[in-house]
Amino acid sequence: MARPTFLVIGAAKAGTTALWNHLQAHPEVEMARQKEPRFFTRVEAGLASGRVDDRIPRSGTWDQGWDWYEGLWERDAPQRGEASTVYLVAPDAPALVAEHLPEARLVVVLRDPVDRMYSHYWQERRAGWTFGTFREMLDADHPRARYFESTSHYRPHLERWLAYVDRERLLVLTKDELDREPEATLERVYRHLGVDPAFRPPTVGRRFNAQREARFPALLRAVEKARA
Repeated sequence: MARPTFLVIGAAKAGTTALWNHLQAHPEVEMARQKEPRFFTRVEAGLASGRVDDRIPRSGTWDQGWDWYEGLWERDAPQRGEASTVYLVAPDAPALVAEHLPEARLVVVLRDPVDRMYSHYWQERRAGWTFGTFREMLDADHPRARYFESTSHYRPHLERWLAYVDRERLLVLTKDELDREPEATLERVYRHLGVDPAFRPPTVGRRFNAQREARFPALLRAVEKARA
């Protein structure tokens, strides 16, 4: 199996799940069956700041090896991709991608920084984390608050990537564009990847991965931990 030809590198909570589904619907595209494989990083939680909450099992999977990674694709389509939002913030991801996927196209989706942080907060709450209200988490300088904030500071992350890849290989979108003008935005993405830009996926208009508070967060977290 050949290696991927493109990566969706983030940002977290900015519409990458929707984009993954829109891309997978394209007949010329095959997405890795696992979203967020996090292969191109060795760093725990991917924090560029180095301040990592080691209770979060989000380490990179580089040590799983190429056989495991290439096995994530079920067919050899003209364009193969994966989406791992940790790549945007992982300090070692740009160098690894530049070395091992030197021709790969990249797509990044950004969102209003505060909205992105708040959505990220609710994702963690739904997973069972009990760090109080959003304001209490910020006031306590919780490690996850630092992670949310670091992820929302887009400029240093983009500059780090552009130190390793040519600008023409990196397509920058916004969640607002994807929400308001999905067909025109997807046409840009398809052109960037070199597939038929006229294709209109049946997934347009659907909502993916919307965050809401879990009614029983402790139980949900225990179930998800048992499944891991």
